[in-house]
Amino acid sequence: MAVNTARDLTTGSIPRHAIALAIPAVVSALVHNLYGLNDVYFSQFIGNGKAAQTAISNNLFTLIQIFGFIQLAAIGTLTLVSRRTGARNHDGADHAARQGLGFAAAVSLLTAGLGLATLRLIPASMGMAEDVTAESISYLRVIFLGMPLMFLPPVLDSIFRARGDTRTPLLLHVLGVGGNLVGNTIAVFVLDLGTMGIACSTLFSRLLWVIVALIVIRRGRLGIRLKRRAGPIADFGIWWRLARISLPIAARAFLFGSIYQMVSRITSQFGSEAQNGLGVGIRLEGICFFILVGFGMAAGPLVGQNLGAGKPERAEKAAWVTAAMAAVPAVLFSLFFYFGPNFIMDAMTADAGTRAHGIDYLRIVSICMIFTAMEVVFANSFVGAGDTLPPALVDIPITAMRVPLAAWLSSYPSIGVHGIWWTIAGTAIARGLLMAIWFRRGRWKRARPDLDR
Repeated sequence: MAVNTARDLTTGSIPRHAIALAIPAVVSALVHNLYGLNDVYFSQFIGNGKAAQTAISNNLFTLIQIFGFIQLAAIGTLTLVSRRTGARNHDGADHAARQGLGFAAAVSLLTAGLGLATLRLIPASMGMAEDVTAESISYLRVIFLGMPLMFLPPVLDSIFRARGDTRTPLLLHVLGVGGNLVGNTIAVFVLDLGTMGIACSTLFSRLLWVIVALIVIRRGRLGIRLKRRAGPIADFGIWWRLARISLPIAARAFLFGSIYQMVSRITSQFGSEAQNGLGVGIRLEGICFFILVGFGMAAGPLVGQNLGAGKPERAEKAAWVTAAMAAVPAVLFSLFFYFGPNFIMDAMTADAGTRAHGIDYLRIVSICMIFTAMEVVFANSFVGAGDTLPPALVDIPITAMRVPLAAWLSSYPSIGVHGIWWTIAGTAIARGLLMAIWFRRGRWKRARPDLDR
């Protein structure tokens, strides 16, 4: 008989559950960040290394936009599966998982079509130089052609986490990153495929992820059954419910990427070294961010299962306990980014200008890490509750302010590009504070039987 890896989060010690969920989720999120760091690292060895690395590092913002479309399926799936699991509605959880994957496949095809239709507009929106534009188009064309493989892993990850299993996604991410490393090595050093090869390696790693995840689920380890037993293949009522839950968070992610594209364009006026410094710096900042996302991944199912079980006070306590845990790595990274960013920048780029801008960026944003921890944990707590509007209402307007603020501050010769870095740090602080205050109000604890049935 297969071992069931699902976890009941509605009873027992909250700190113990939080630790059991957070540690694998943190490592998983950190490993996930290695996908992007691998790509940035290997891109410096391509023939036109500086242009290739600038294209790869700055297309992070395009990938964030794509992630916004992915969230349309992933967020709603996590909410419905976790709440139905807490409510002991196991057939409903199975159905939500199946429909989440089907909805993801459908949206991925629409995203691919949109991306291919606007392919040449993307580098232009960021003010990329001609050689960087060529590398960017080569990379993105492959990514859009393989879009279904970009969508399915996050949705499968949501299903595992909603059931209280964060260990299996960790192993899957390790497998994926290993495939990405091997793929990049072959693509860059053996086949000399350039940025197109790096994109192919990305898709190969996702394919490995999906195949193994489906095998694990099929063997019954998660207690979820994906095989259709009754009802329509495409339940458009569930699709609409998934989209309605997810839309605020999806819009938040998409606009975040769009706004950063505009910030990247503002940065480009200070030269490609500054633009690359922003891209590489954000990738490195992502090491801390994805660790904090791991704590958020723990908070979401903790809140969701306990609300589904009719235990709102326990759900609230779980969110605050997880936020306190996340504060520890946030402070440690703040210290590292301020006092030792040169060590990590040396490994990522050989270009002196990029290195200098990246170091300055990391030192300035070091002040906001603890506020980022608050934002990530409480935003995921809202998601677990199915109340996804507050994170969007906090995040979207404050992040949008980065464009005019960055343009204004950087226009002063005495501030220059540092004005962009300070804008990013200041708005991150504001988001974290407001997210915590809104969560404390507690309106997310109201009953939602429409989500549990």
